[in-house]
Amino acid sequence: MPDSMAETFIDQGRAQELDGLLEQYGQNIVNGFGKYLNLMRNDEGKIYKLAHSWGHTTDAMGRDFSIRWDWLQEAELPLYDSFESYYETIKKLVEMHPTNESGEKTYGFTAFSEKGEEFYKTPLAYLGLFGASGGVNTSGGSITHYYKLNDNGSISYWVDTEEGLKVAKYINRFWRDGLIDPDFQTKDYDASVAFMSNERVAGNIGTWWHNHVGGHQIWQSTEDDWTIEKRMQCVTFQEGDATPALISDNFIRTTRCIITDKCQNPEDVMKYWNWETTPLGVAFTTNGPEGEDRAWSIDENGDAKISDLYWYGKEGDTSFLWGDFEEEMGSFNYWMMSPGYTAEDKVDNPGQGWAEPVAKVNAWDLIPDYDKLNQDELEAGQLVTKSHYETSTPYLWDQTLWTPSFSPDDPELLINQDVADCISSTWVQVVMASTEEECVELFEKMKNDLHAMGLDDLVAFQQAALDKNKAKLEGK
Repeated sequence: MPDSMAETFIDQGRAQELDGLLEQYGQNIVNGFGKYLNLMRNDEGKIYKLAHSWGHTTDAMGRDFSIRWDWLQEAELPLYDSFESYYETIKKLVEMHPTNESGEKTYGFTAFSEKGEEFYKTPLAYLGLFGASGGVNTSGGSITHYYKLNDNGSISYWVDTEEGLKVAKYINRFWRDGLIDPDFQTKDYDASVAFMSNERVAGNIGTWWHNHVGGHQIWQSTEDDWTIEKRMQCVTFQEGDATPALISDNFIRTTRCIITDKCQNPEDVMKYWNWETTPLGVAFTTNGPEGEDRAWSIDENGDAKISDLYWYGKEGDTSFLWGDFEEEMGSFNYWMMSPGYTAEDKVDNPGQGWAEPVAKVNAWDLIPDYDKLNQDELEAGQLVTKSHYETSTPYLWDQTLWTPSFSPDDPELLINQDVADCISSTWVQVVMASTEEECVELFEKMKNDLHAMGLDDLVAFQQAALDKNKAKLEGK
């Protein structure tokens, strides 16, 4: 459940205290959380909630500016390394491919997220701004607000920064040149996947996995003559002197687990949670029950061994997708307390308890030591992922301390939602401005509207949360 919902249960006395249960039955959880368990404590030092999908991220890719790789090779263009060169590359590829095979117009990109929010979030991350997640938006997803950390330790909301205006003008330029799907603001996720797979975009500004689900994962299973050259390639770079913040390492994430007052066997729940934290528990949670013909098994050393289908696919069956197979096997049907990423006590050996070639583990992906795999037999998804590593740098930043916790009676909880809703509607207008001058005017209006609804209070709340979390992590 969202953190705010957990706080509501706690505030109403409907969540059980977990300290004694953790001490008696939850040592794996205590060791796995390490110092981060302090962030779960309330002002009295007691624990009523635990993080869901917790751990240090193992992601090697985050936000990126992607490109149709085969089109880039055809154009014989160098790999872009800046906002400007990406713009020029996209423009050139759309000129070369004005329509798809069905005669439908091609664009630079469309939106996979709510009303084009990635159009500002991704460039801001490249400019070194940080995303703080807390609360739930109208679509049920986590609300993320972007801040600039100033030299004096204070923070500024992104609309109050020169970086924010730079991003607005940059994205608006794509719009004015006809390079953004004109229906981006009304598309849902499935429509965006179809738009990309129908070859109507030359690139994508957003999250890496959009490129997978809308690109090669469909093409490889529907085109007899598909080759790996036809893919959406993830590319990262440094924009000017900024240090990008593309992959957030948020140990406690934004969702929570509690044991309600209605639970009559909390000891058994904690025992299960504790087992879930082990490597075998993680394998069970993420892949379903084990077995020789299933997604994973237990080897002679007692380690979790993932099926070779994960690395090599099913011979002769180009339609085979691991995700579909994994779902059939019961993946995520039993997930409660299993870490989503690397536990604190496994940082030095993130593949502990897993058989080779697994080197790192998260709930969605296993990261291998590629030297221990047969390179010639890797399935298409593994080859594409490996290729991304050659053009992407994992610009990681620690988001953990930026995570706010809203109590039900915090007025900032409503402001948090109002600000997110306002941006969702007004950002579209900024993007679709007919001139740069109008873009700037609409950006300033959006900024003023946000301040009128209490943005300064939200920034102060986030600053206080950041300072408070720093102290809590140190046990103060």
